[in-house]
Amino acid sequence: MSALIYHNGALGDFLNILPSIDYWKKRDKIEEIVLLGKPRFGNLARSCGLINEIWDIESSRFVSLFCDICSEELRCALKRFKKIVLFTHADSPLVKHAVNAGPDYFYRQDPFPDKPVHISDHHISLFSSGIFSEHNFQLKMPTEVLQKARSTLKSDNSIAICPGSGSRVKNWPFENFKICASELRNSGYSILWVSGPAEEDLCFPVEDIVLKNQDLSLLSALFSMCRGYIGNDSGITHLAAFSGCPVIALFGPSDPKIWSPRGEMVTVLYKPESCSPCHPQKHNHQTCSRLCMIKHEPQTVVSDLLRGQRLKGCTSGIPIPLIQKASNIGCTL
Repeated sequence: MSALIYHNGALGDFLNILPSIDYWKKRDKIEEIVLLGKPRFGNLARSCGLINEIWDIESSRFVSLFCDICSEELRCALKRFKKIVLFTHADSPLVKHAVNAGPDYFYRQDPFPDKPVHISDHHISLFSSGIFSEHNFQLKMPTEVLQKARSTLKSDNSIAICPGSGSRVKNWPFENFKICASELRNSGYSILWVSGPAEEDLCFPVEDIVLKNQDLSLLSALFSMCRGYIGNDSGITHLAAFSGCPVIALFGPSDPKIWSPRGEMVTVLYKPESCSPCHPQKHNHQTCSRLCMIKHEPQTVVSDLLRGQRLKGCTSGIPIPLIQKASNIGCTL
């Protein structure tokens, strides 16, 4: 049985559909899944066996799927699928073309929840009306990718740090990340920096490994071997969490009840202000002091990361993250 999935969101958004796709694929015994989406993200899902084929959403071949009139070639191509899942709004022309193809099962869901529910739970609700208990989803990379990752690391004592995100307002000051790196380095850890296009101008310590614009499958494999990870609310932070790495996620403008990464070893540090959360709502970020991010102290971040390492292997297996608020009282969501 063949199925088509459409998703065209950012990395974190894409990663949070994967637990529900994994559940749906196993439940319905789907043999083949084609992703209409971004190849960089699709290659990650293909590496861990979730999808089989990628239709490049940026290719001119698929433009007519989003126009009032669909090409004959694509009308015939859509008829191949017995099941179609679209993460898009109801007014997208793609919805009409998918329904007209006559699949046995058609699913559609808005990309984001309209109420304060975790993004992963929002997506699983498309396939399961009850409480979803299988929260232990983890990305599993093939042997050849794991071997390449092993050759990249300096040691078995590596900590990964990603100082960027999709929005400047969500970023902890870079100098604070460097303080954390220095403390961890002095404690005997090797530091692995993860950098994307937005971090091109940052000056990373010369003694550390810096990975720029790396393949996501390789990053996932690296994270699975690291002793810990520190990052902002970003897609890469979600990737580290889904890879089984102990994660410290720094939140401020965005709501962790909706956007926190999930994994067996995730701690979210959250010190909201009276205006929190303000992202991704419309907000004048030019005048924002970003106090909700600046209040995070490097020493606390490092100590929480090391505590998470000590707890590794001793968790309850419930991956809903620990939320450390300003009062320093942890509570689970």
